[in-house]
Amino acid sequence: MNAAGLTQRADSDEEPGTALRPLAAVTLLGLCAAKLLLHIFTSVERYGYFRDELYFLDCAHHLDWGYVDFAPLTAWMLRLNEVLLGDSLYALRLLPAIAAAVKVALTGLIAIELGADSFGVGLACLCVIAAPVYLIIDNQYAANAFEPVFWMAIAYVLILAIKYDRPRLLLWIGLLAGLGLENKLSMLFFLAAILFGLMLTPARTPLRSRWAAPASWSTGAATRLWATASFSAPRWWIG
Repeated sequence: MNAAGLTQRADSDEEPGTALRPLAAVTLLGLCAAKLLLHIFTSVERYGYFRDELYFLDCAHHLDWGYVDFAPLTAWMLRLNEVLLGDSLYALRLLPAIAAAVKVALTGLIAIELGADSFGVGLACLCVIAAPVYLIIDNQYAANAFEPVFWMAIAYVLILAIKYDRPRLLLWIGLLAGLGLENKLSMLFFLAAILFGLMLTPARTPLRSRWAAPASWSTGAATRLWATASFSAPRWWIG
């Protein structure tokens, strides 16, 4: 479905999520569970600690608002995960495994909103499950495992905002973009691509709404926080 098709659907009374059919929902849940179990068992049984994971573990014991070479969310999530589940290899690899399953779920939801039937949903999800790049990055704890989650979540919410004429959903995009920037600064490239693409299509209508400015404020605040904490603010060590 192209941008014009999405905007034409905006006048319908259909609610977000109603496109999820029972068979597609069962297919999606099954594939998400398969992806989760795949990474939980294979990443622990066959591979030990990756060197970057040891670095992140050390940073999780010295929490800060920013680091020179990566954004702070990676260390903060790992510290919370360690407090709740411990420091075993299984606990360490749980978060990227969950991120892998969420990527499959978002893929299915995006496919459904773009008009895919159950076969299309399953095919799209299988492509994500079998993609070599995801099989690699989802087998270890790093910011790379979570980056596609933020990107795909933003794409999904943007589709809902355009398709159902819900510009208020831009606030969620701002929140996701801000969190994504605290995970990895490359979020800026994705946001620039999204903005450029919207400006060239009729789907740019939500950018004129009153919700666009608050969404951009949250993204800008996250960028400013990361830059200030990483390069100029004093270190506040915890632990």
